[in-house]
Amino acid sequence: MRQSPMEFLLTRLGVRFGEAGSMRIALSAADEKYESSCIENLGLADTTFLYRIGLKGPKAGQFLVSLGLPVPQEPNHWEPLDGGGYLMRLGMSEFFLEDGPSGTFVKYISEKLGPDGHAGVYPVRRQDAGMVLCGKMQNELLAQTCNVNFAGMDGSDRIVVMTSMTGVSVVMIQAEVNGEPSWKIWCDGTFGHYLWDTLLEIALETGGGVIGCARLYPELG
Repeated sequence: MRQSPMEFLLTRLGVRFGEAGSMRIALSAADEKYESSCIENLGLADTTFLYRIGLKGPKAGQFLVSLGLPVPQEPNHWEPLDGGGYLMRLGMSEFFLEDGPSGTFVKYISEKLGPDGHAGVYPVRRQDAGMVLCGKMQNELLAQTCNVNFAGMDGSDRIVVMTSMTGVSVVMIQAEVNGEPSWKIWCDGTFGHYLWDTLLEIALETGGGVIGCARLYPELG
């Protein structure tokens, strides 16, 4: 079993747990009405359970194209994948993929490349903590934690933001998750506990809080 760095914090909040991606996950908050209010105002979900992989190398882009994947033409942009996933181009020869709950691209790529990769294409193990931020007060939280003008961004541009949030290096994209305008956030797993705790504290102060993964991905039940 994999373990999220936020599991202990979620246990203390009394969420309803389930299992997905070989990980114990928070399916829903203890109170359904409270959770609905959080989604509207400022909700935070732990999505570390989703599978992800990095790729590097001069032929990494060519390899992804050969698989029929929608590869972004420019660095710091992303494209959606079938099954609710994302393909991000972090540099000319560096990529980051995350599957949705029903996606299989990460597993397929991992099996095709093996542990050592091919000539010019090398897999990178990603042990990120993953989070989703949603609700009408997203920009207020982001303004407190980052020095990027998120309010001026258009999600349709599909930009990948690499910045610092409360002193933690993060990768972020603006995307709809189950119809909710959201920010997807990834950071090094060793900083996940700290970043989550900080963001949740701000969310609680503004009438928000934790939401379960089943509200973002209904197929989880």
